Amino acid sequence: MTEFDSPQPDKYPMKKKIFTVSVFLFVFLTITYAYFYQSTAHNEAARFDQARAILDEHHLYIDSFAYNTADVAVITVRGERHVFPAKAPGSSLLAVIPMFIIRTVVGWLGVPDWASWHLITYLLTVLLVSIPSALAGVAMYDVLQRIIGKRMPAMLVVIGIWLGTIVFPFSTLYFGHAQAVACLVGSFWLIFRFSSWKTYLLAGLFAGLAVVIEYPALIIALLLAIYAVMSARKVAWPFFVGALAMAAVLGAYNVLAFGKVFFSAYQALGHNGSGFVGMALGFAGIHWPGLHGFLEVLWQILIVPQRGLLYINPILFLAIGGFYLWYRSKTFRLELALVAVMTLLMVIFVACYGDSIVYWGGGASTGPRQLVLLLPFLALPLGFAAMRWRNLFLVLLVAGATTMLMATAVEPRVPYDYANPLLDFFIPHFLSGQFGLNRDAMFDSSHHGIVGFSTAVNAGGLVGLSGVLQLIPLILMWVVVSFRNKQKAIAVALVIIAFAPILHREMKGFPDPASAGLSAQYWNNDTFEGTPVITRQEQVIDENWRSSLPVRTPFSVRWSGTVHIAKPGQYIFSIESDDGARLMADGVFVIDDWGPHSMHRSDKALMLSAGSHPIIFEYHNMIGGGSVRLTWRTPDHPEETVPSGVFVD
Repeated sequence: MTEFDSPQPDKYPMKKKIFTVSVFLFVFLTITYAYFYQSTAHNEAARFDQARAILDEHHLYIDSFAYNTADVAVITVRGERHVFPAKAPGSSLLAVIPMFIIRTVVGWLGVPDWASWHLITYLLTVLLVSIPSALAGVAMYDVLQRIIGKRMPAMLVVIGIWLGTIVFPFSTLYFGHAQAVACLVGSFWLIFRFSSWKTYLLAGLFAGLAVVIEYPALIIALLLAIYAVMSARKVAWPFFVGALAMAAVLGAYNVLAFGKVFFSAYQALGHNGSGFVGMALGFAGIHWPGLHGFLEVLWQILIVPQRGLLYINPILFLAIGGFYLWYRSKTFRLELALVAVMTLLMVIFVACYGDSIVYWGGGASTGPRQLVLLLPFLALPLGFAAMRWRNLFLVLLVAGATTMLMATAVEPRVPYDYANPLLDFFIPHFLSGQFGLNRDAMFDSSHHGIVGFSTAVNAGGLVGLSGVLQLIPLILMWVVVSFRNKQKAIAVALVIIAFAPILHREMKGFPDPASAGLSAQYWNNDTFEGTPVITRQEQVIDENWRSSLPVRTPFSVRWSGTVHIAKPGQYIFSIESDDGARLMADGVFVIDDWGPHSMHRSDKALMLSAGSHPIIFEYHNMIGGGSVRLTWRTPDHPEETVPSGVFVD
């Protein structure tokens, strides 16, 4: 018999148990999120860039930093054209003071320039995204255990949502979703638990702040306002005071940035040559696509593997059934109505957002990220489902946590190139230990020399562990936290989740990424004569030398190593180069595109057997800047840069 079945006698006071579980959840979620550093891509860079524009240049546009992100809108303000982040301003504004403090401390510590922005962006993400998301999980646990009346199921449901859905990866990224979630859940918790004017004022501030961070949060914020009135009509008015205060902040930002109160950068997308043409439809991309279009997007957003929420997070199927069980329980009917209407409206909104899959799908994303705002509230119907279908819930919890661990460890911002990211991207890279695959390299040295190559990393990688072994410190932290807090079953389950890829790697014989890469030799001539002037290990062949050349022109480079093929089949190699390049595999020239020329592409299909194949790749540059890239299409993946994990020097 477990707490799923019947109440257990308290060994110590109820409040102490709830507090202990709350502390466990907060620590458990925070260390899990903070374990992963995703570096920055366009979405995050736009927000960080505006924060540093405020600090360094004392204005809201990012003209000086526009090179660093594509998520921008070009807007004419008072007769002058400026570049603004194509985002709600809340995340940028929240980062200003912490960025100032962290930058100051980093400067005092003498952190090298190449590492400073990595450290700054990481700490800002943990402070302003990971910790608030963990606190939201604690708040929802408090609500849930009061609604379903069981502590252990409530705790497992919170873990199921915060680790078993796309809430997990987005709690490691400086997007606005998890920040807005923290505000919305905090507002709901305050209304649910308290009834004083002070708490309702704070609830209104949180709800309003969520909208300043993510405009779609307005849907949930309005529903929370109705909920506040229906919960405690006499003391609800401070909620509106707090919400209006945040609305005033947003209005002031709009006036300072755009010269008008009611405006957002999203309205400029699709115009002025800024791209995102679907955003020109309707109001900032929101329009009715017709019944057929609506149903098609609904199918895509929920079921289709590319971005389908229920496909990538199957535990949410139980939440659907949980609504019926909740209705049958005849308890907390007001909260049931709130979450049901919230679910309906958010799904309709996302299905009507933009003309293309790119917009409602969120671009490079795991699942439809616009729905992250909704998912924490689905913990409530999921709680009822977990009580009724315990075994199925536990299976889906483990499956969801495993999938989201894969997504977070590998790269949550998966591109649209993959029809089935789970099978084509997450699982293959995860099992081979290829983690932290962010290649956007925001704040890169090629862009005004801010920092070096900006790739993602995790704590295990920082201490020198390679491949799937990078998960070992995370496993140890899970065990320590869980056993210390008497959550032994959770510790065992999560250890199994994390050790699965390690065992798989040992059984399948994947190469150790510690030895991954190619030996690169550089000559200061184009004929490979004499002794190389540079010899080093390099991870991939993907270079775009413009003003910063490795050696003076003319020069030549030879990369050599071994490519490990896990699955036999046809591999299509492609070379893009300016000037000449050639590829040799198994001692035979595969592609020979030698000699001086402008940017040119050559392709060749090879049938490769499983195992190791020696390769040599040569390149020469005659004059000016050079560029070279080696890509492939495999039996399982669309075209991509040949990844470092397949190279064994």
